[in-house]
This record gives sequence, structure tokens and C-alpha cells, in this order.
Amino acid sequence: MNGSALNGLTPTLIKVLNTIVILTALHQRSPSLQEIANMLGRTSKSGVTTQIGRLAERGYISFTPRQAYSIRVIDRTPPAMASSLPPGIQALLDRYCRRHDEEPIDVIADAVTLFIDQRECDVRRDDVAVLS
Repeated sequence: MNGSALNGLTPTLIKVLNTIVILTALHQRSPSLQEIANMLGRTSKSGVTTQIGRLAERGYISFTPRQAYSIRVIDRTPPAMASSLPPGIQALLDRYCRRHDEEPIDVIADAVTLFIDQRECDVRRDDVAVLS
């Protein structure tokens, strides 16, 4: 989500909200608390639960308590801002797409998938280290 559309959110709440948006887009469903915690590199869901409540209080998401996969982002972003990237990142994306003859949405989807795969791999590696 665009930073100017996130008035009144702390950096932590912005990270949680962006994580929800990314995971929802990637999996085509609402994320679980555990998936959000994993993506944020947290070991516990309790902090995520608190942040979810704060986002709901501020009107950025809705959810049904004690119901899995019920988190929904409430789109508060004006349509003109919904697809905008910071100018520097947009320029890098445009240059890459021209050089490699790819569509921006495909490059973004690949980047998000690689990022999430890496985070999940890091979490699994940490789990194995704890068991050792």
C-alpha cells in the first residue's frame, strides 16, 4: 500500500498490513496468523494478533475472531495511487522490463514469490537449528 494512504499507522502496523496484502495476493486467499508471523520473522502469533486488532480498529482490515483465514483488507487507497510505486523503483522496473521484454506485473509476481520462498526457507532453517 502507498505510504500516503497509511496515515496514523506505525511502521510495525504498515509492515503487518503490507504482509497481509502480499500474502493475500500470493495465495489468493486470506493469510493465517502463522503465515503472517512467519513472513515477519516472528516466532509467536500473539504479537500478530495484537497488530491485527489495531489494524481493524483503525479501519484498514476486517476479520472474524477465532475464524481462520478471515482477514480482509479494506481498500482505502484512492484508485490513482493503488498501482503506483516509488519513482526510483518504477524506473528500475521499467528499465528491467524493456531490457528483458517482460511485463511489469510478471516481474513483480516473480519477485514477491522469490521473497516469500526465501523467508519461508529462513523460517524452516531456524526451526531446524532449534531442534539441533
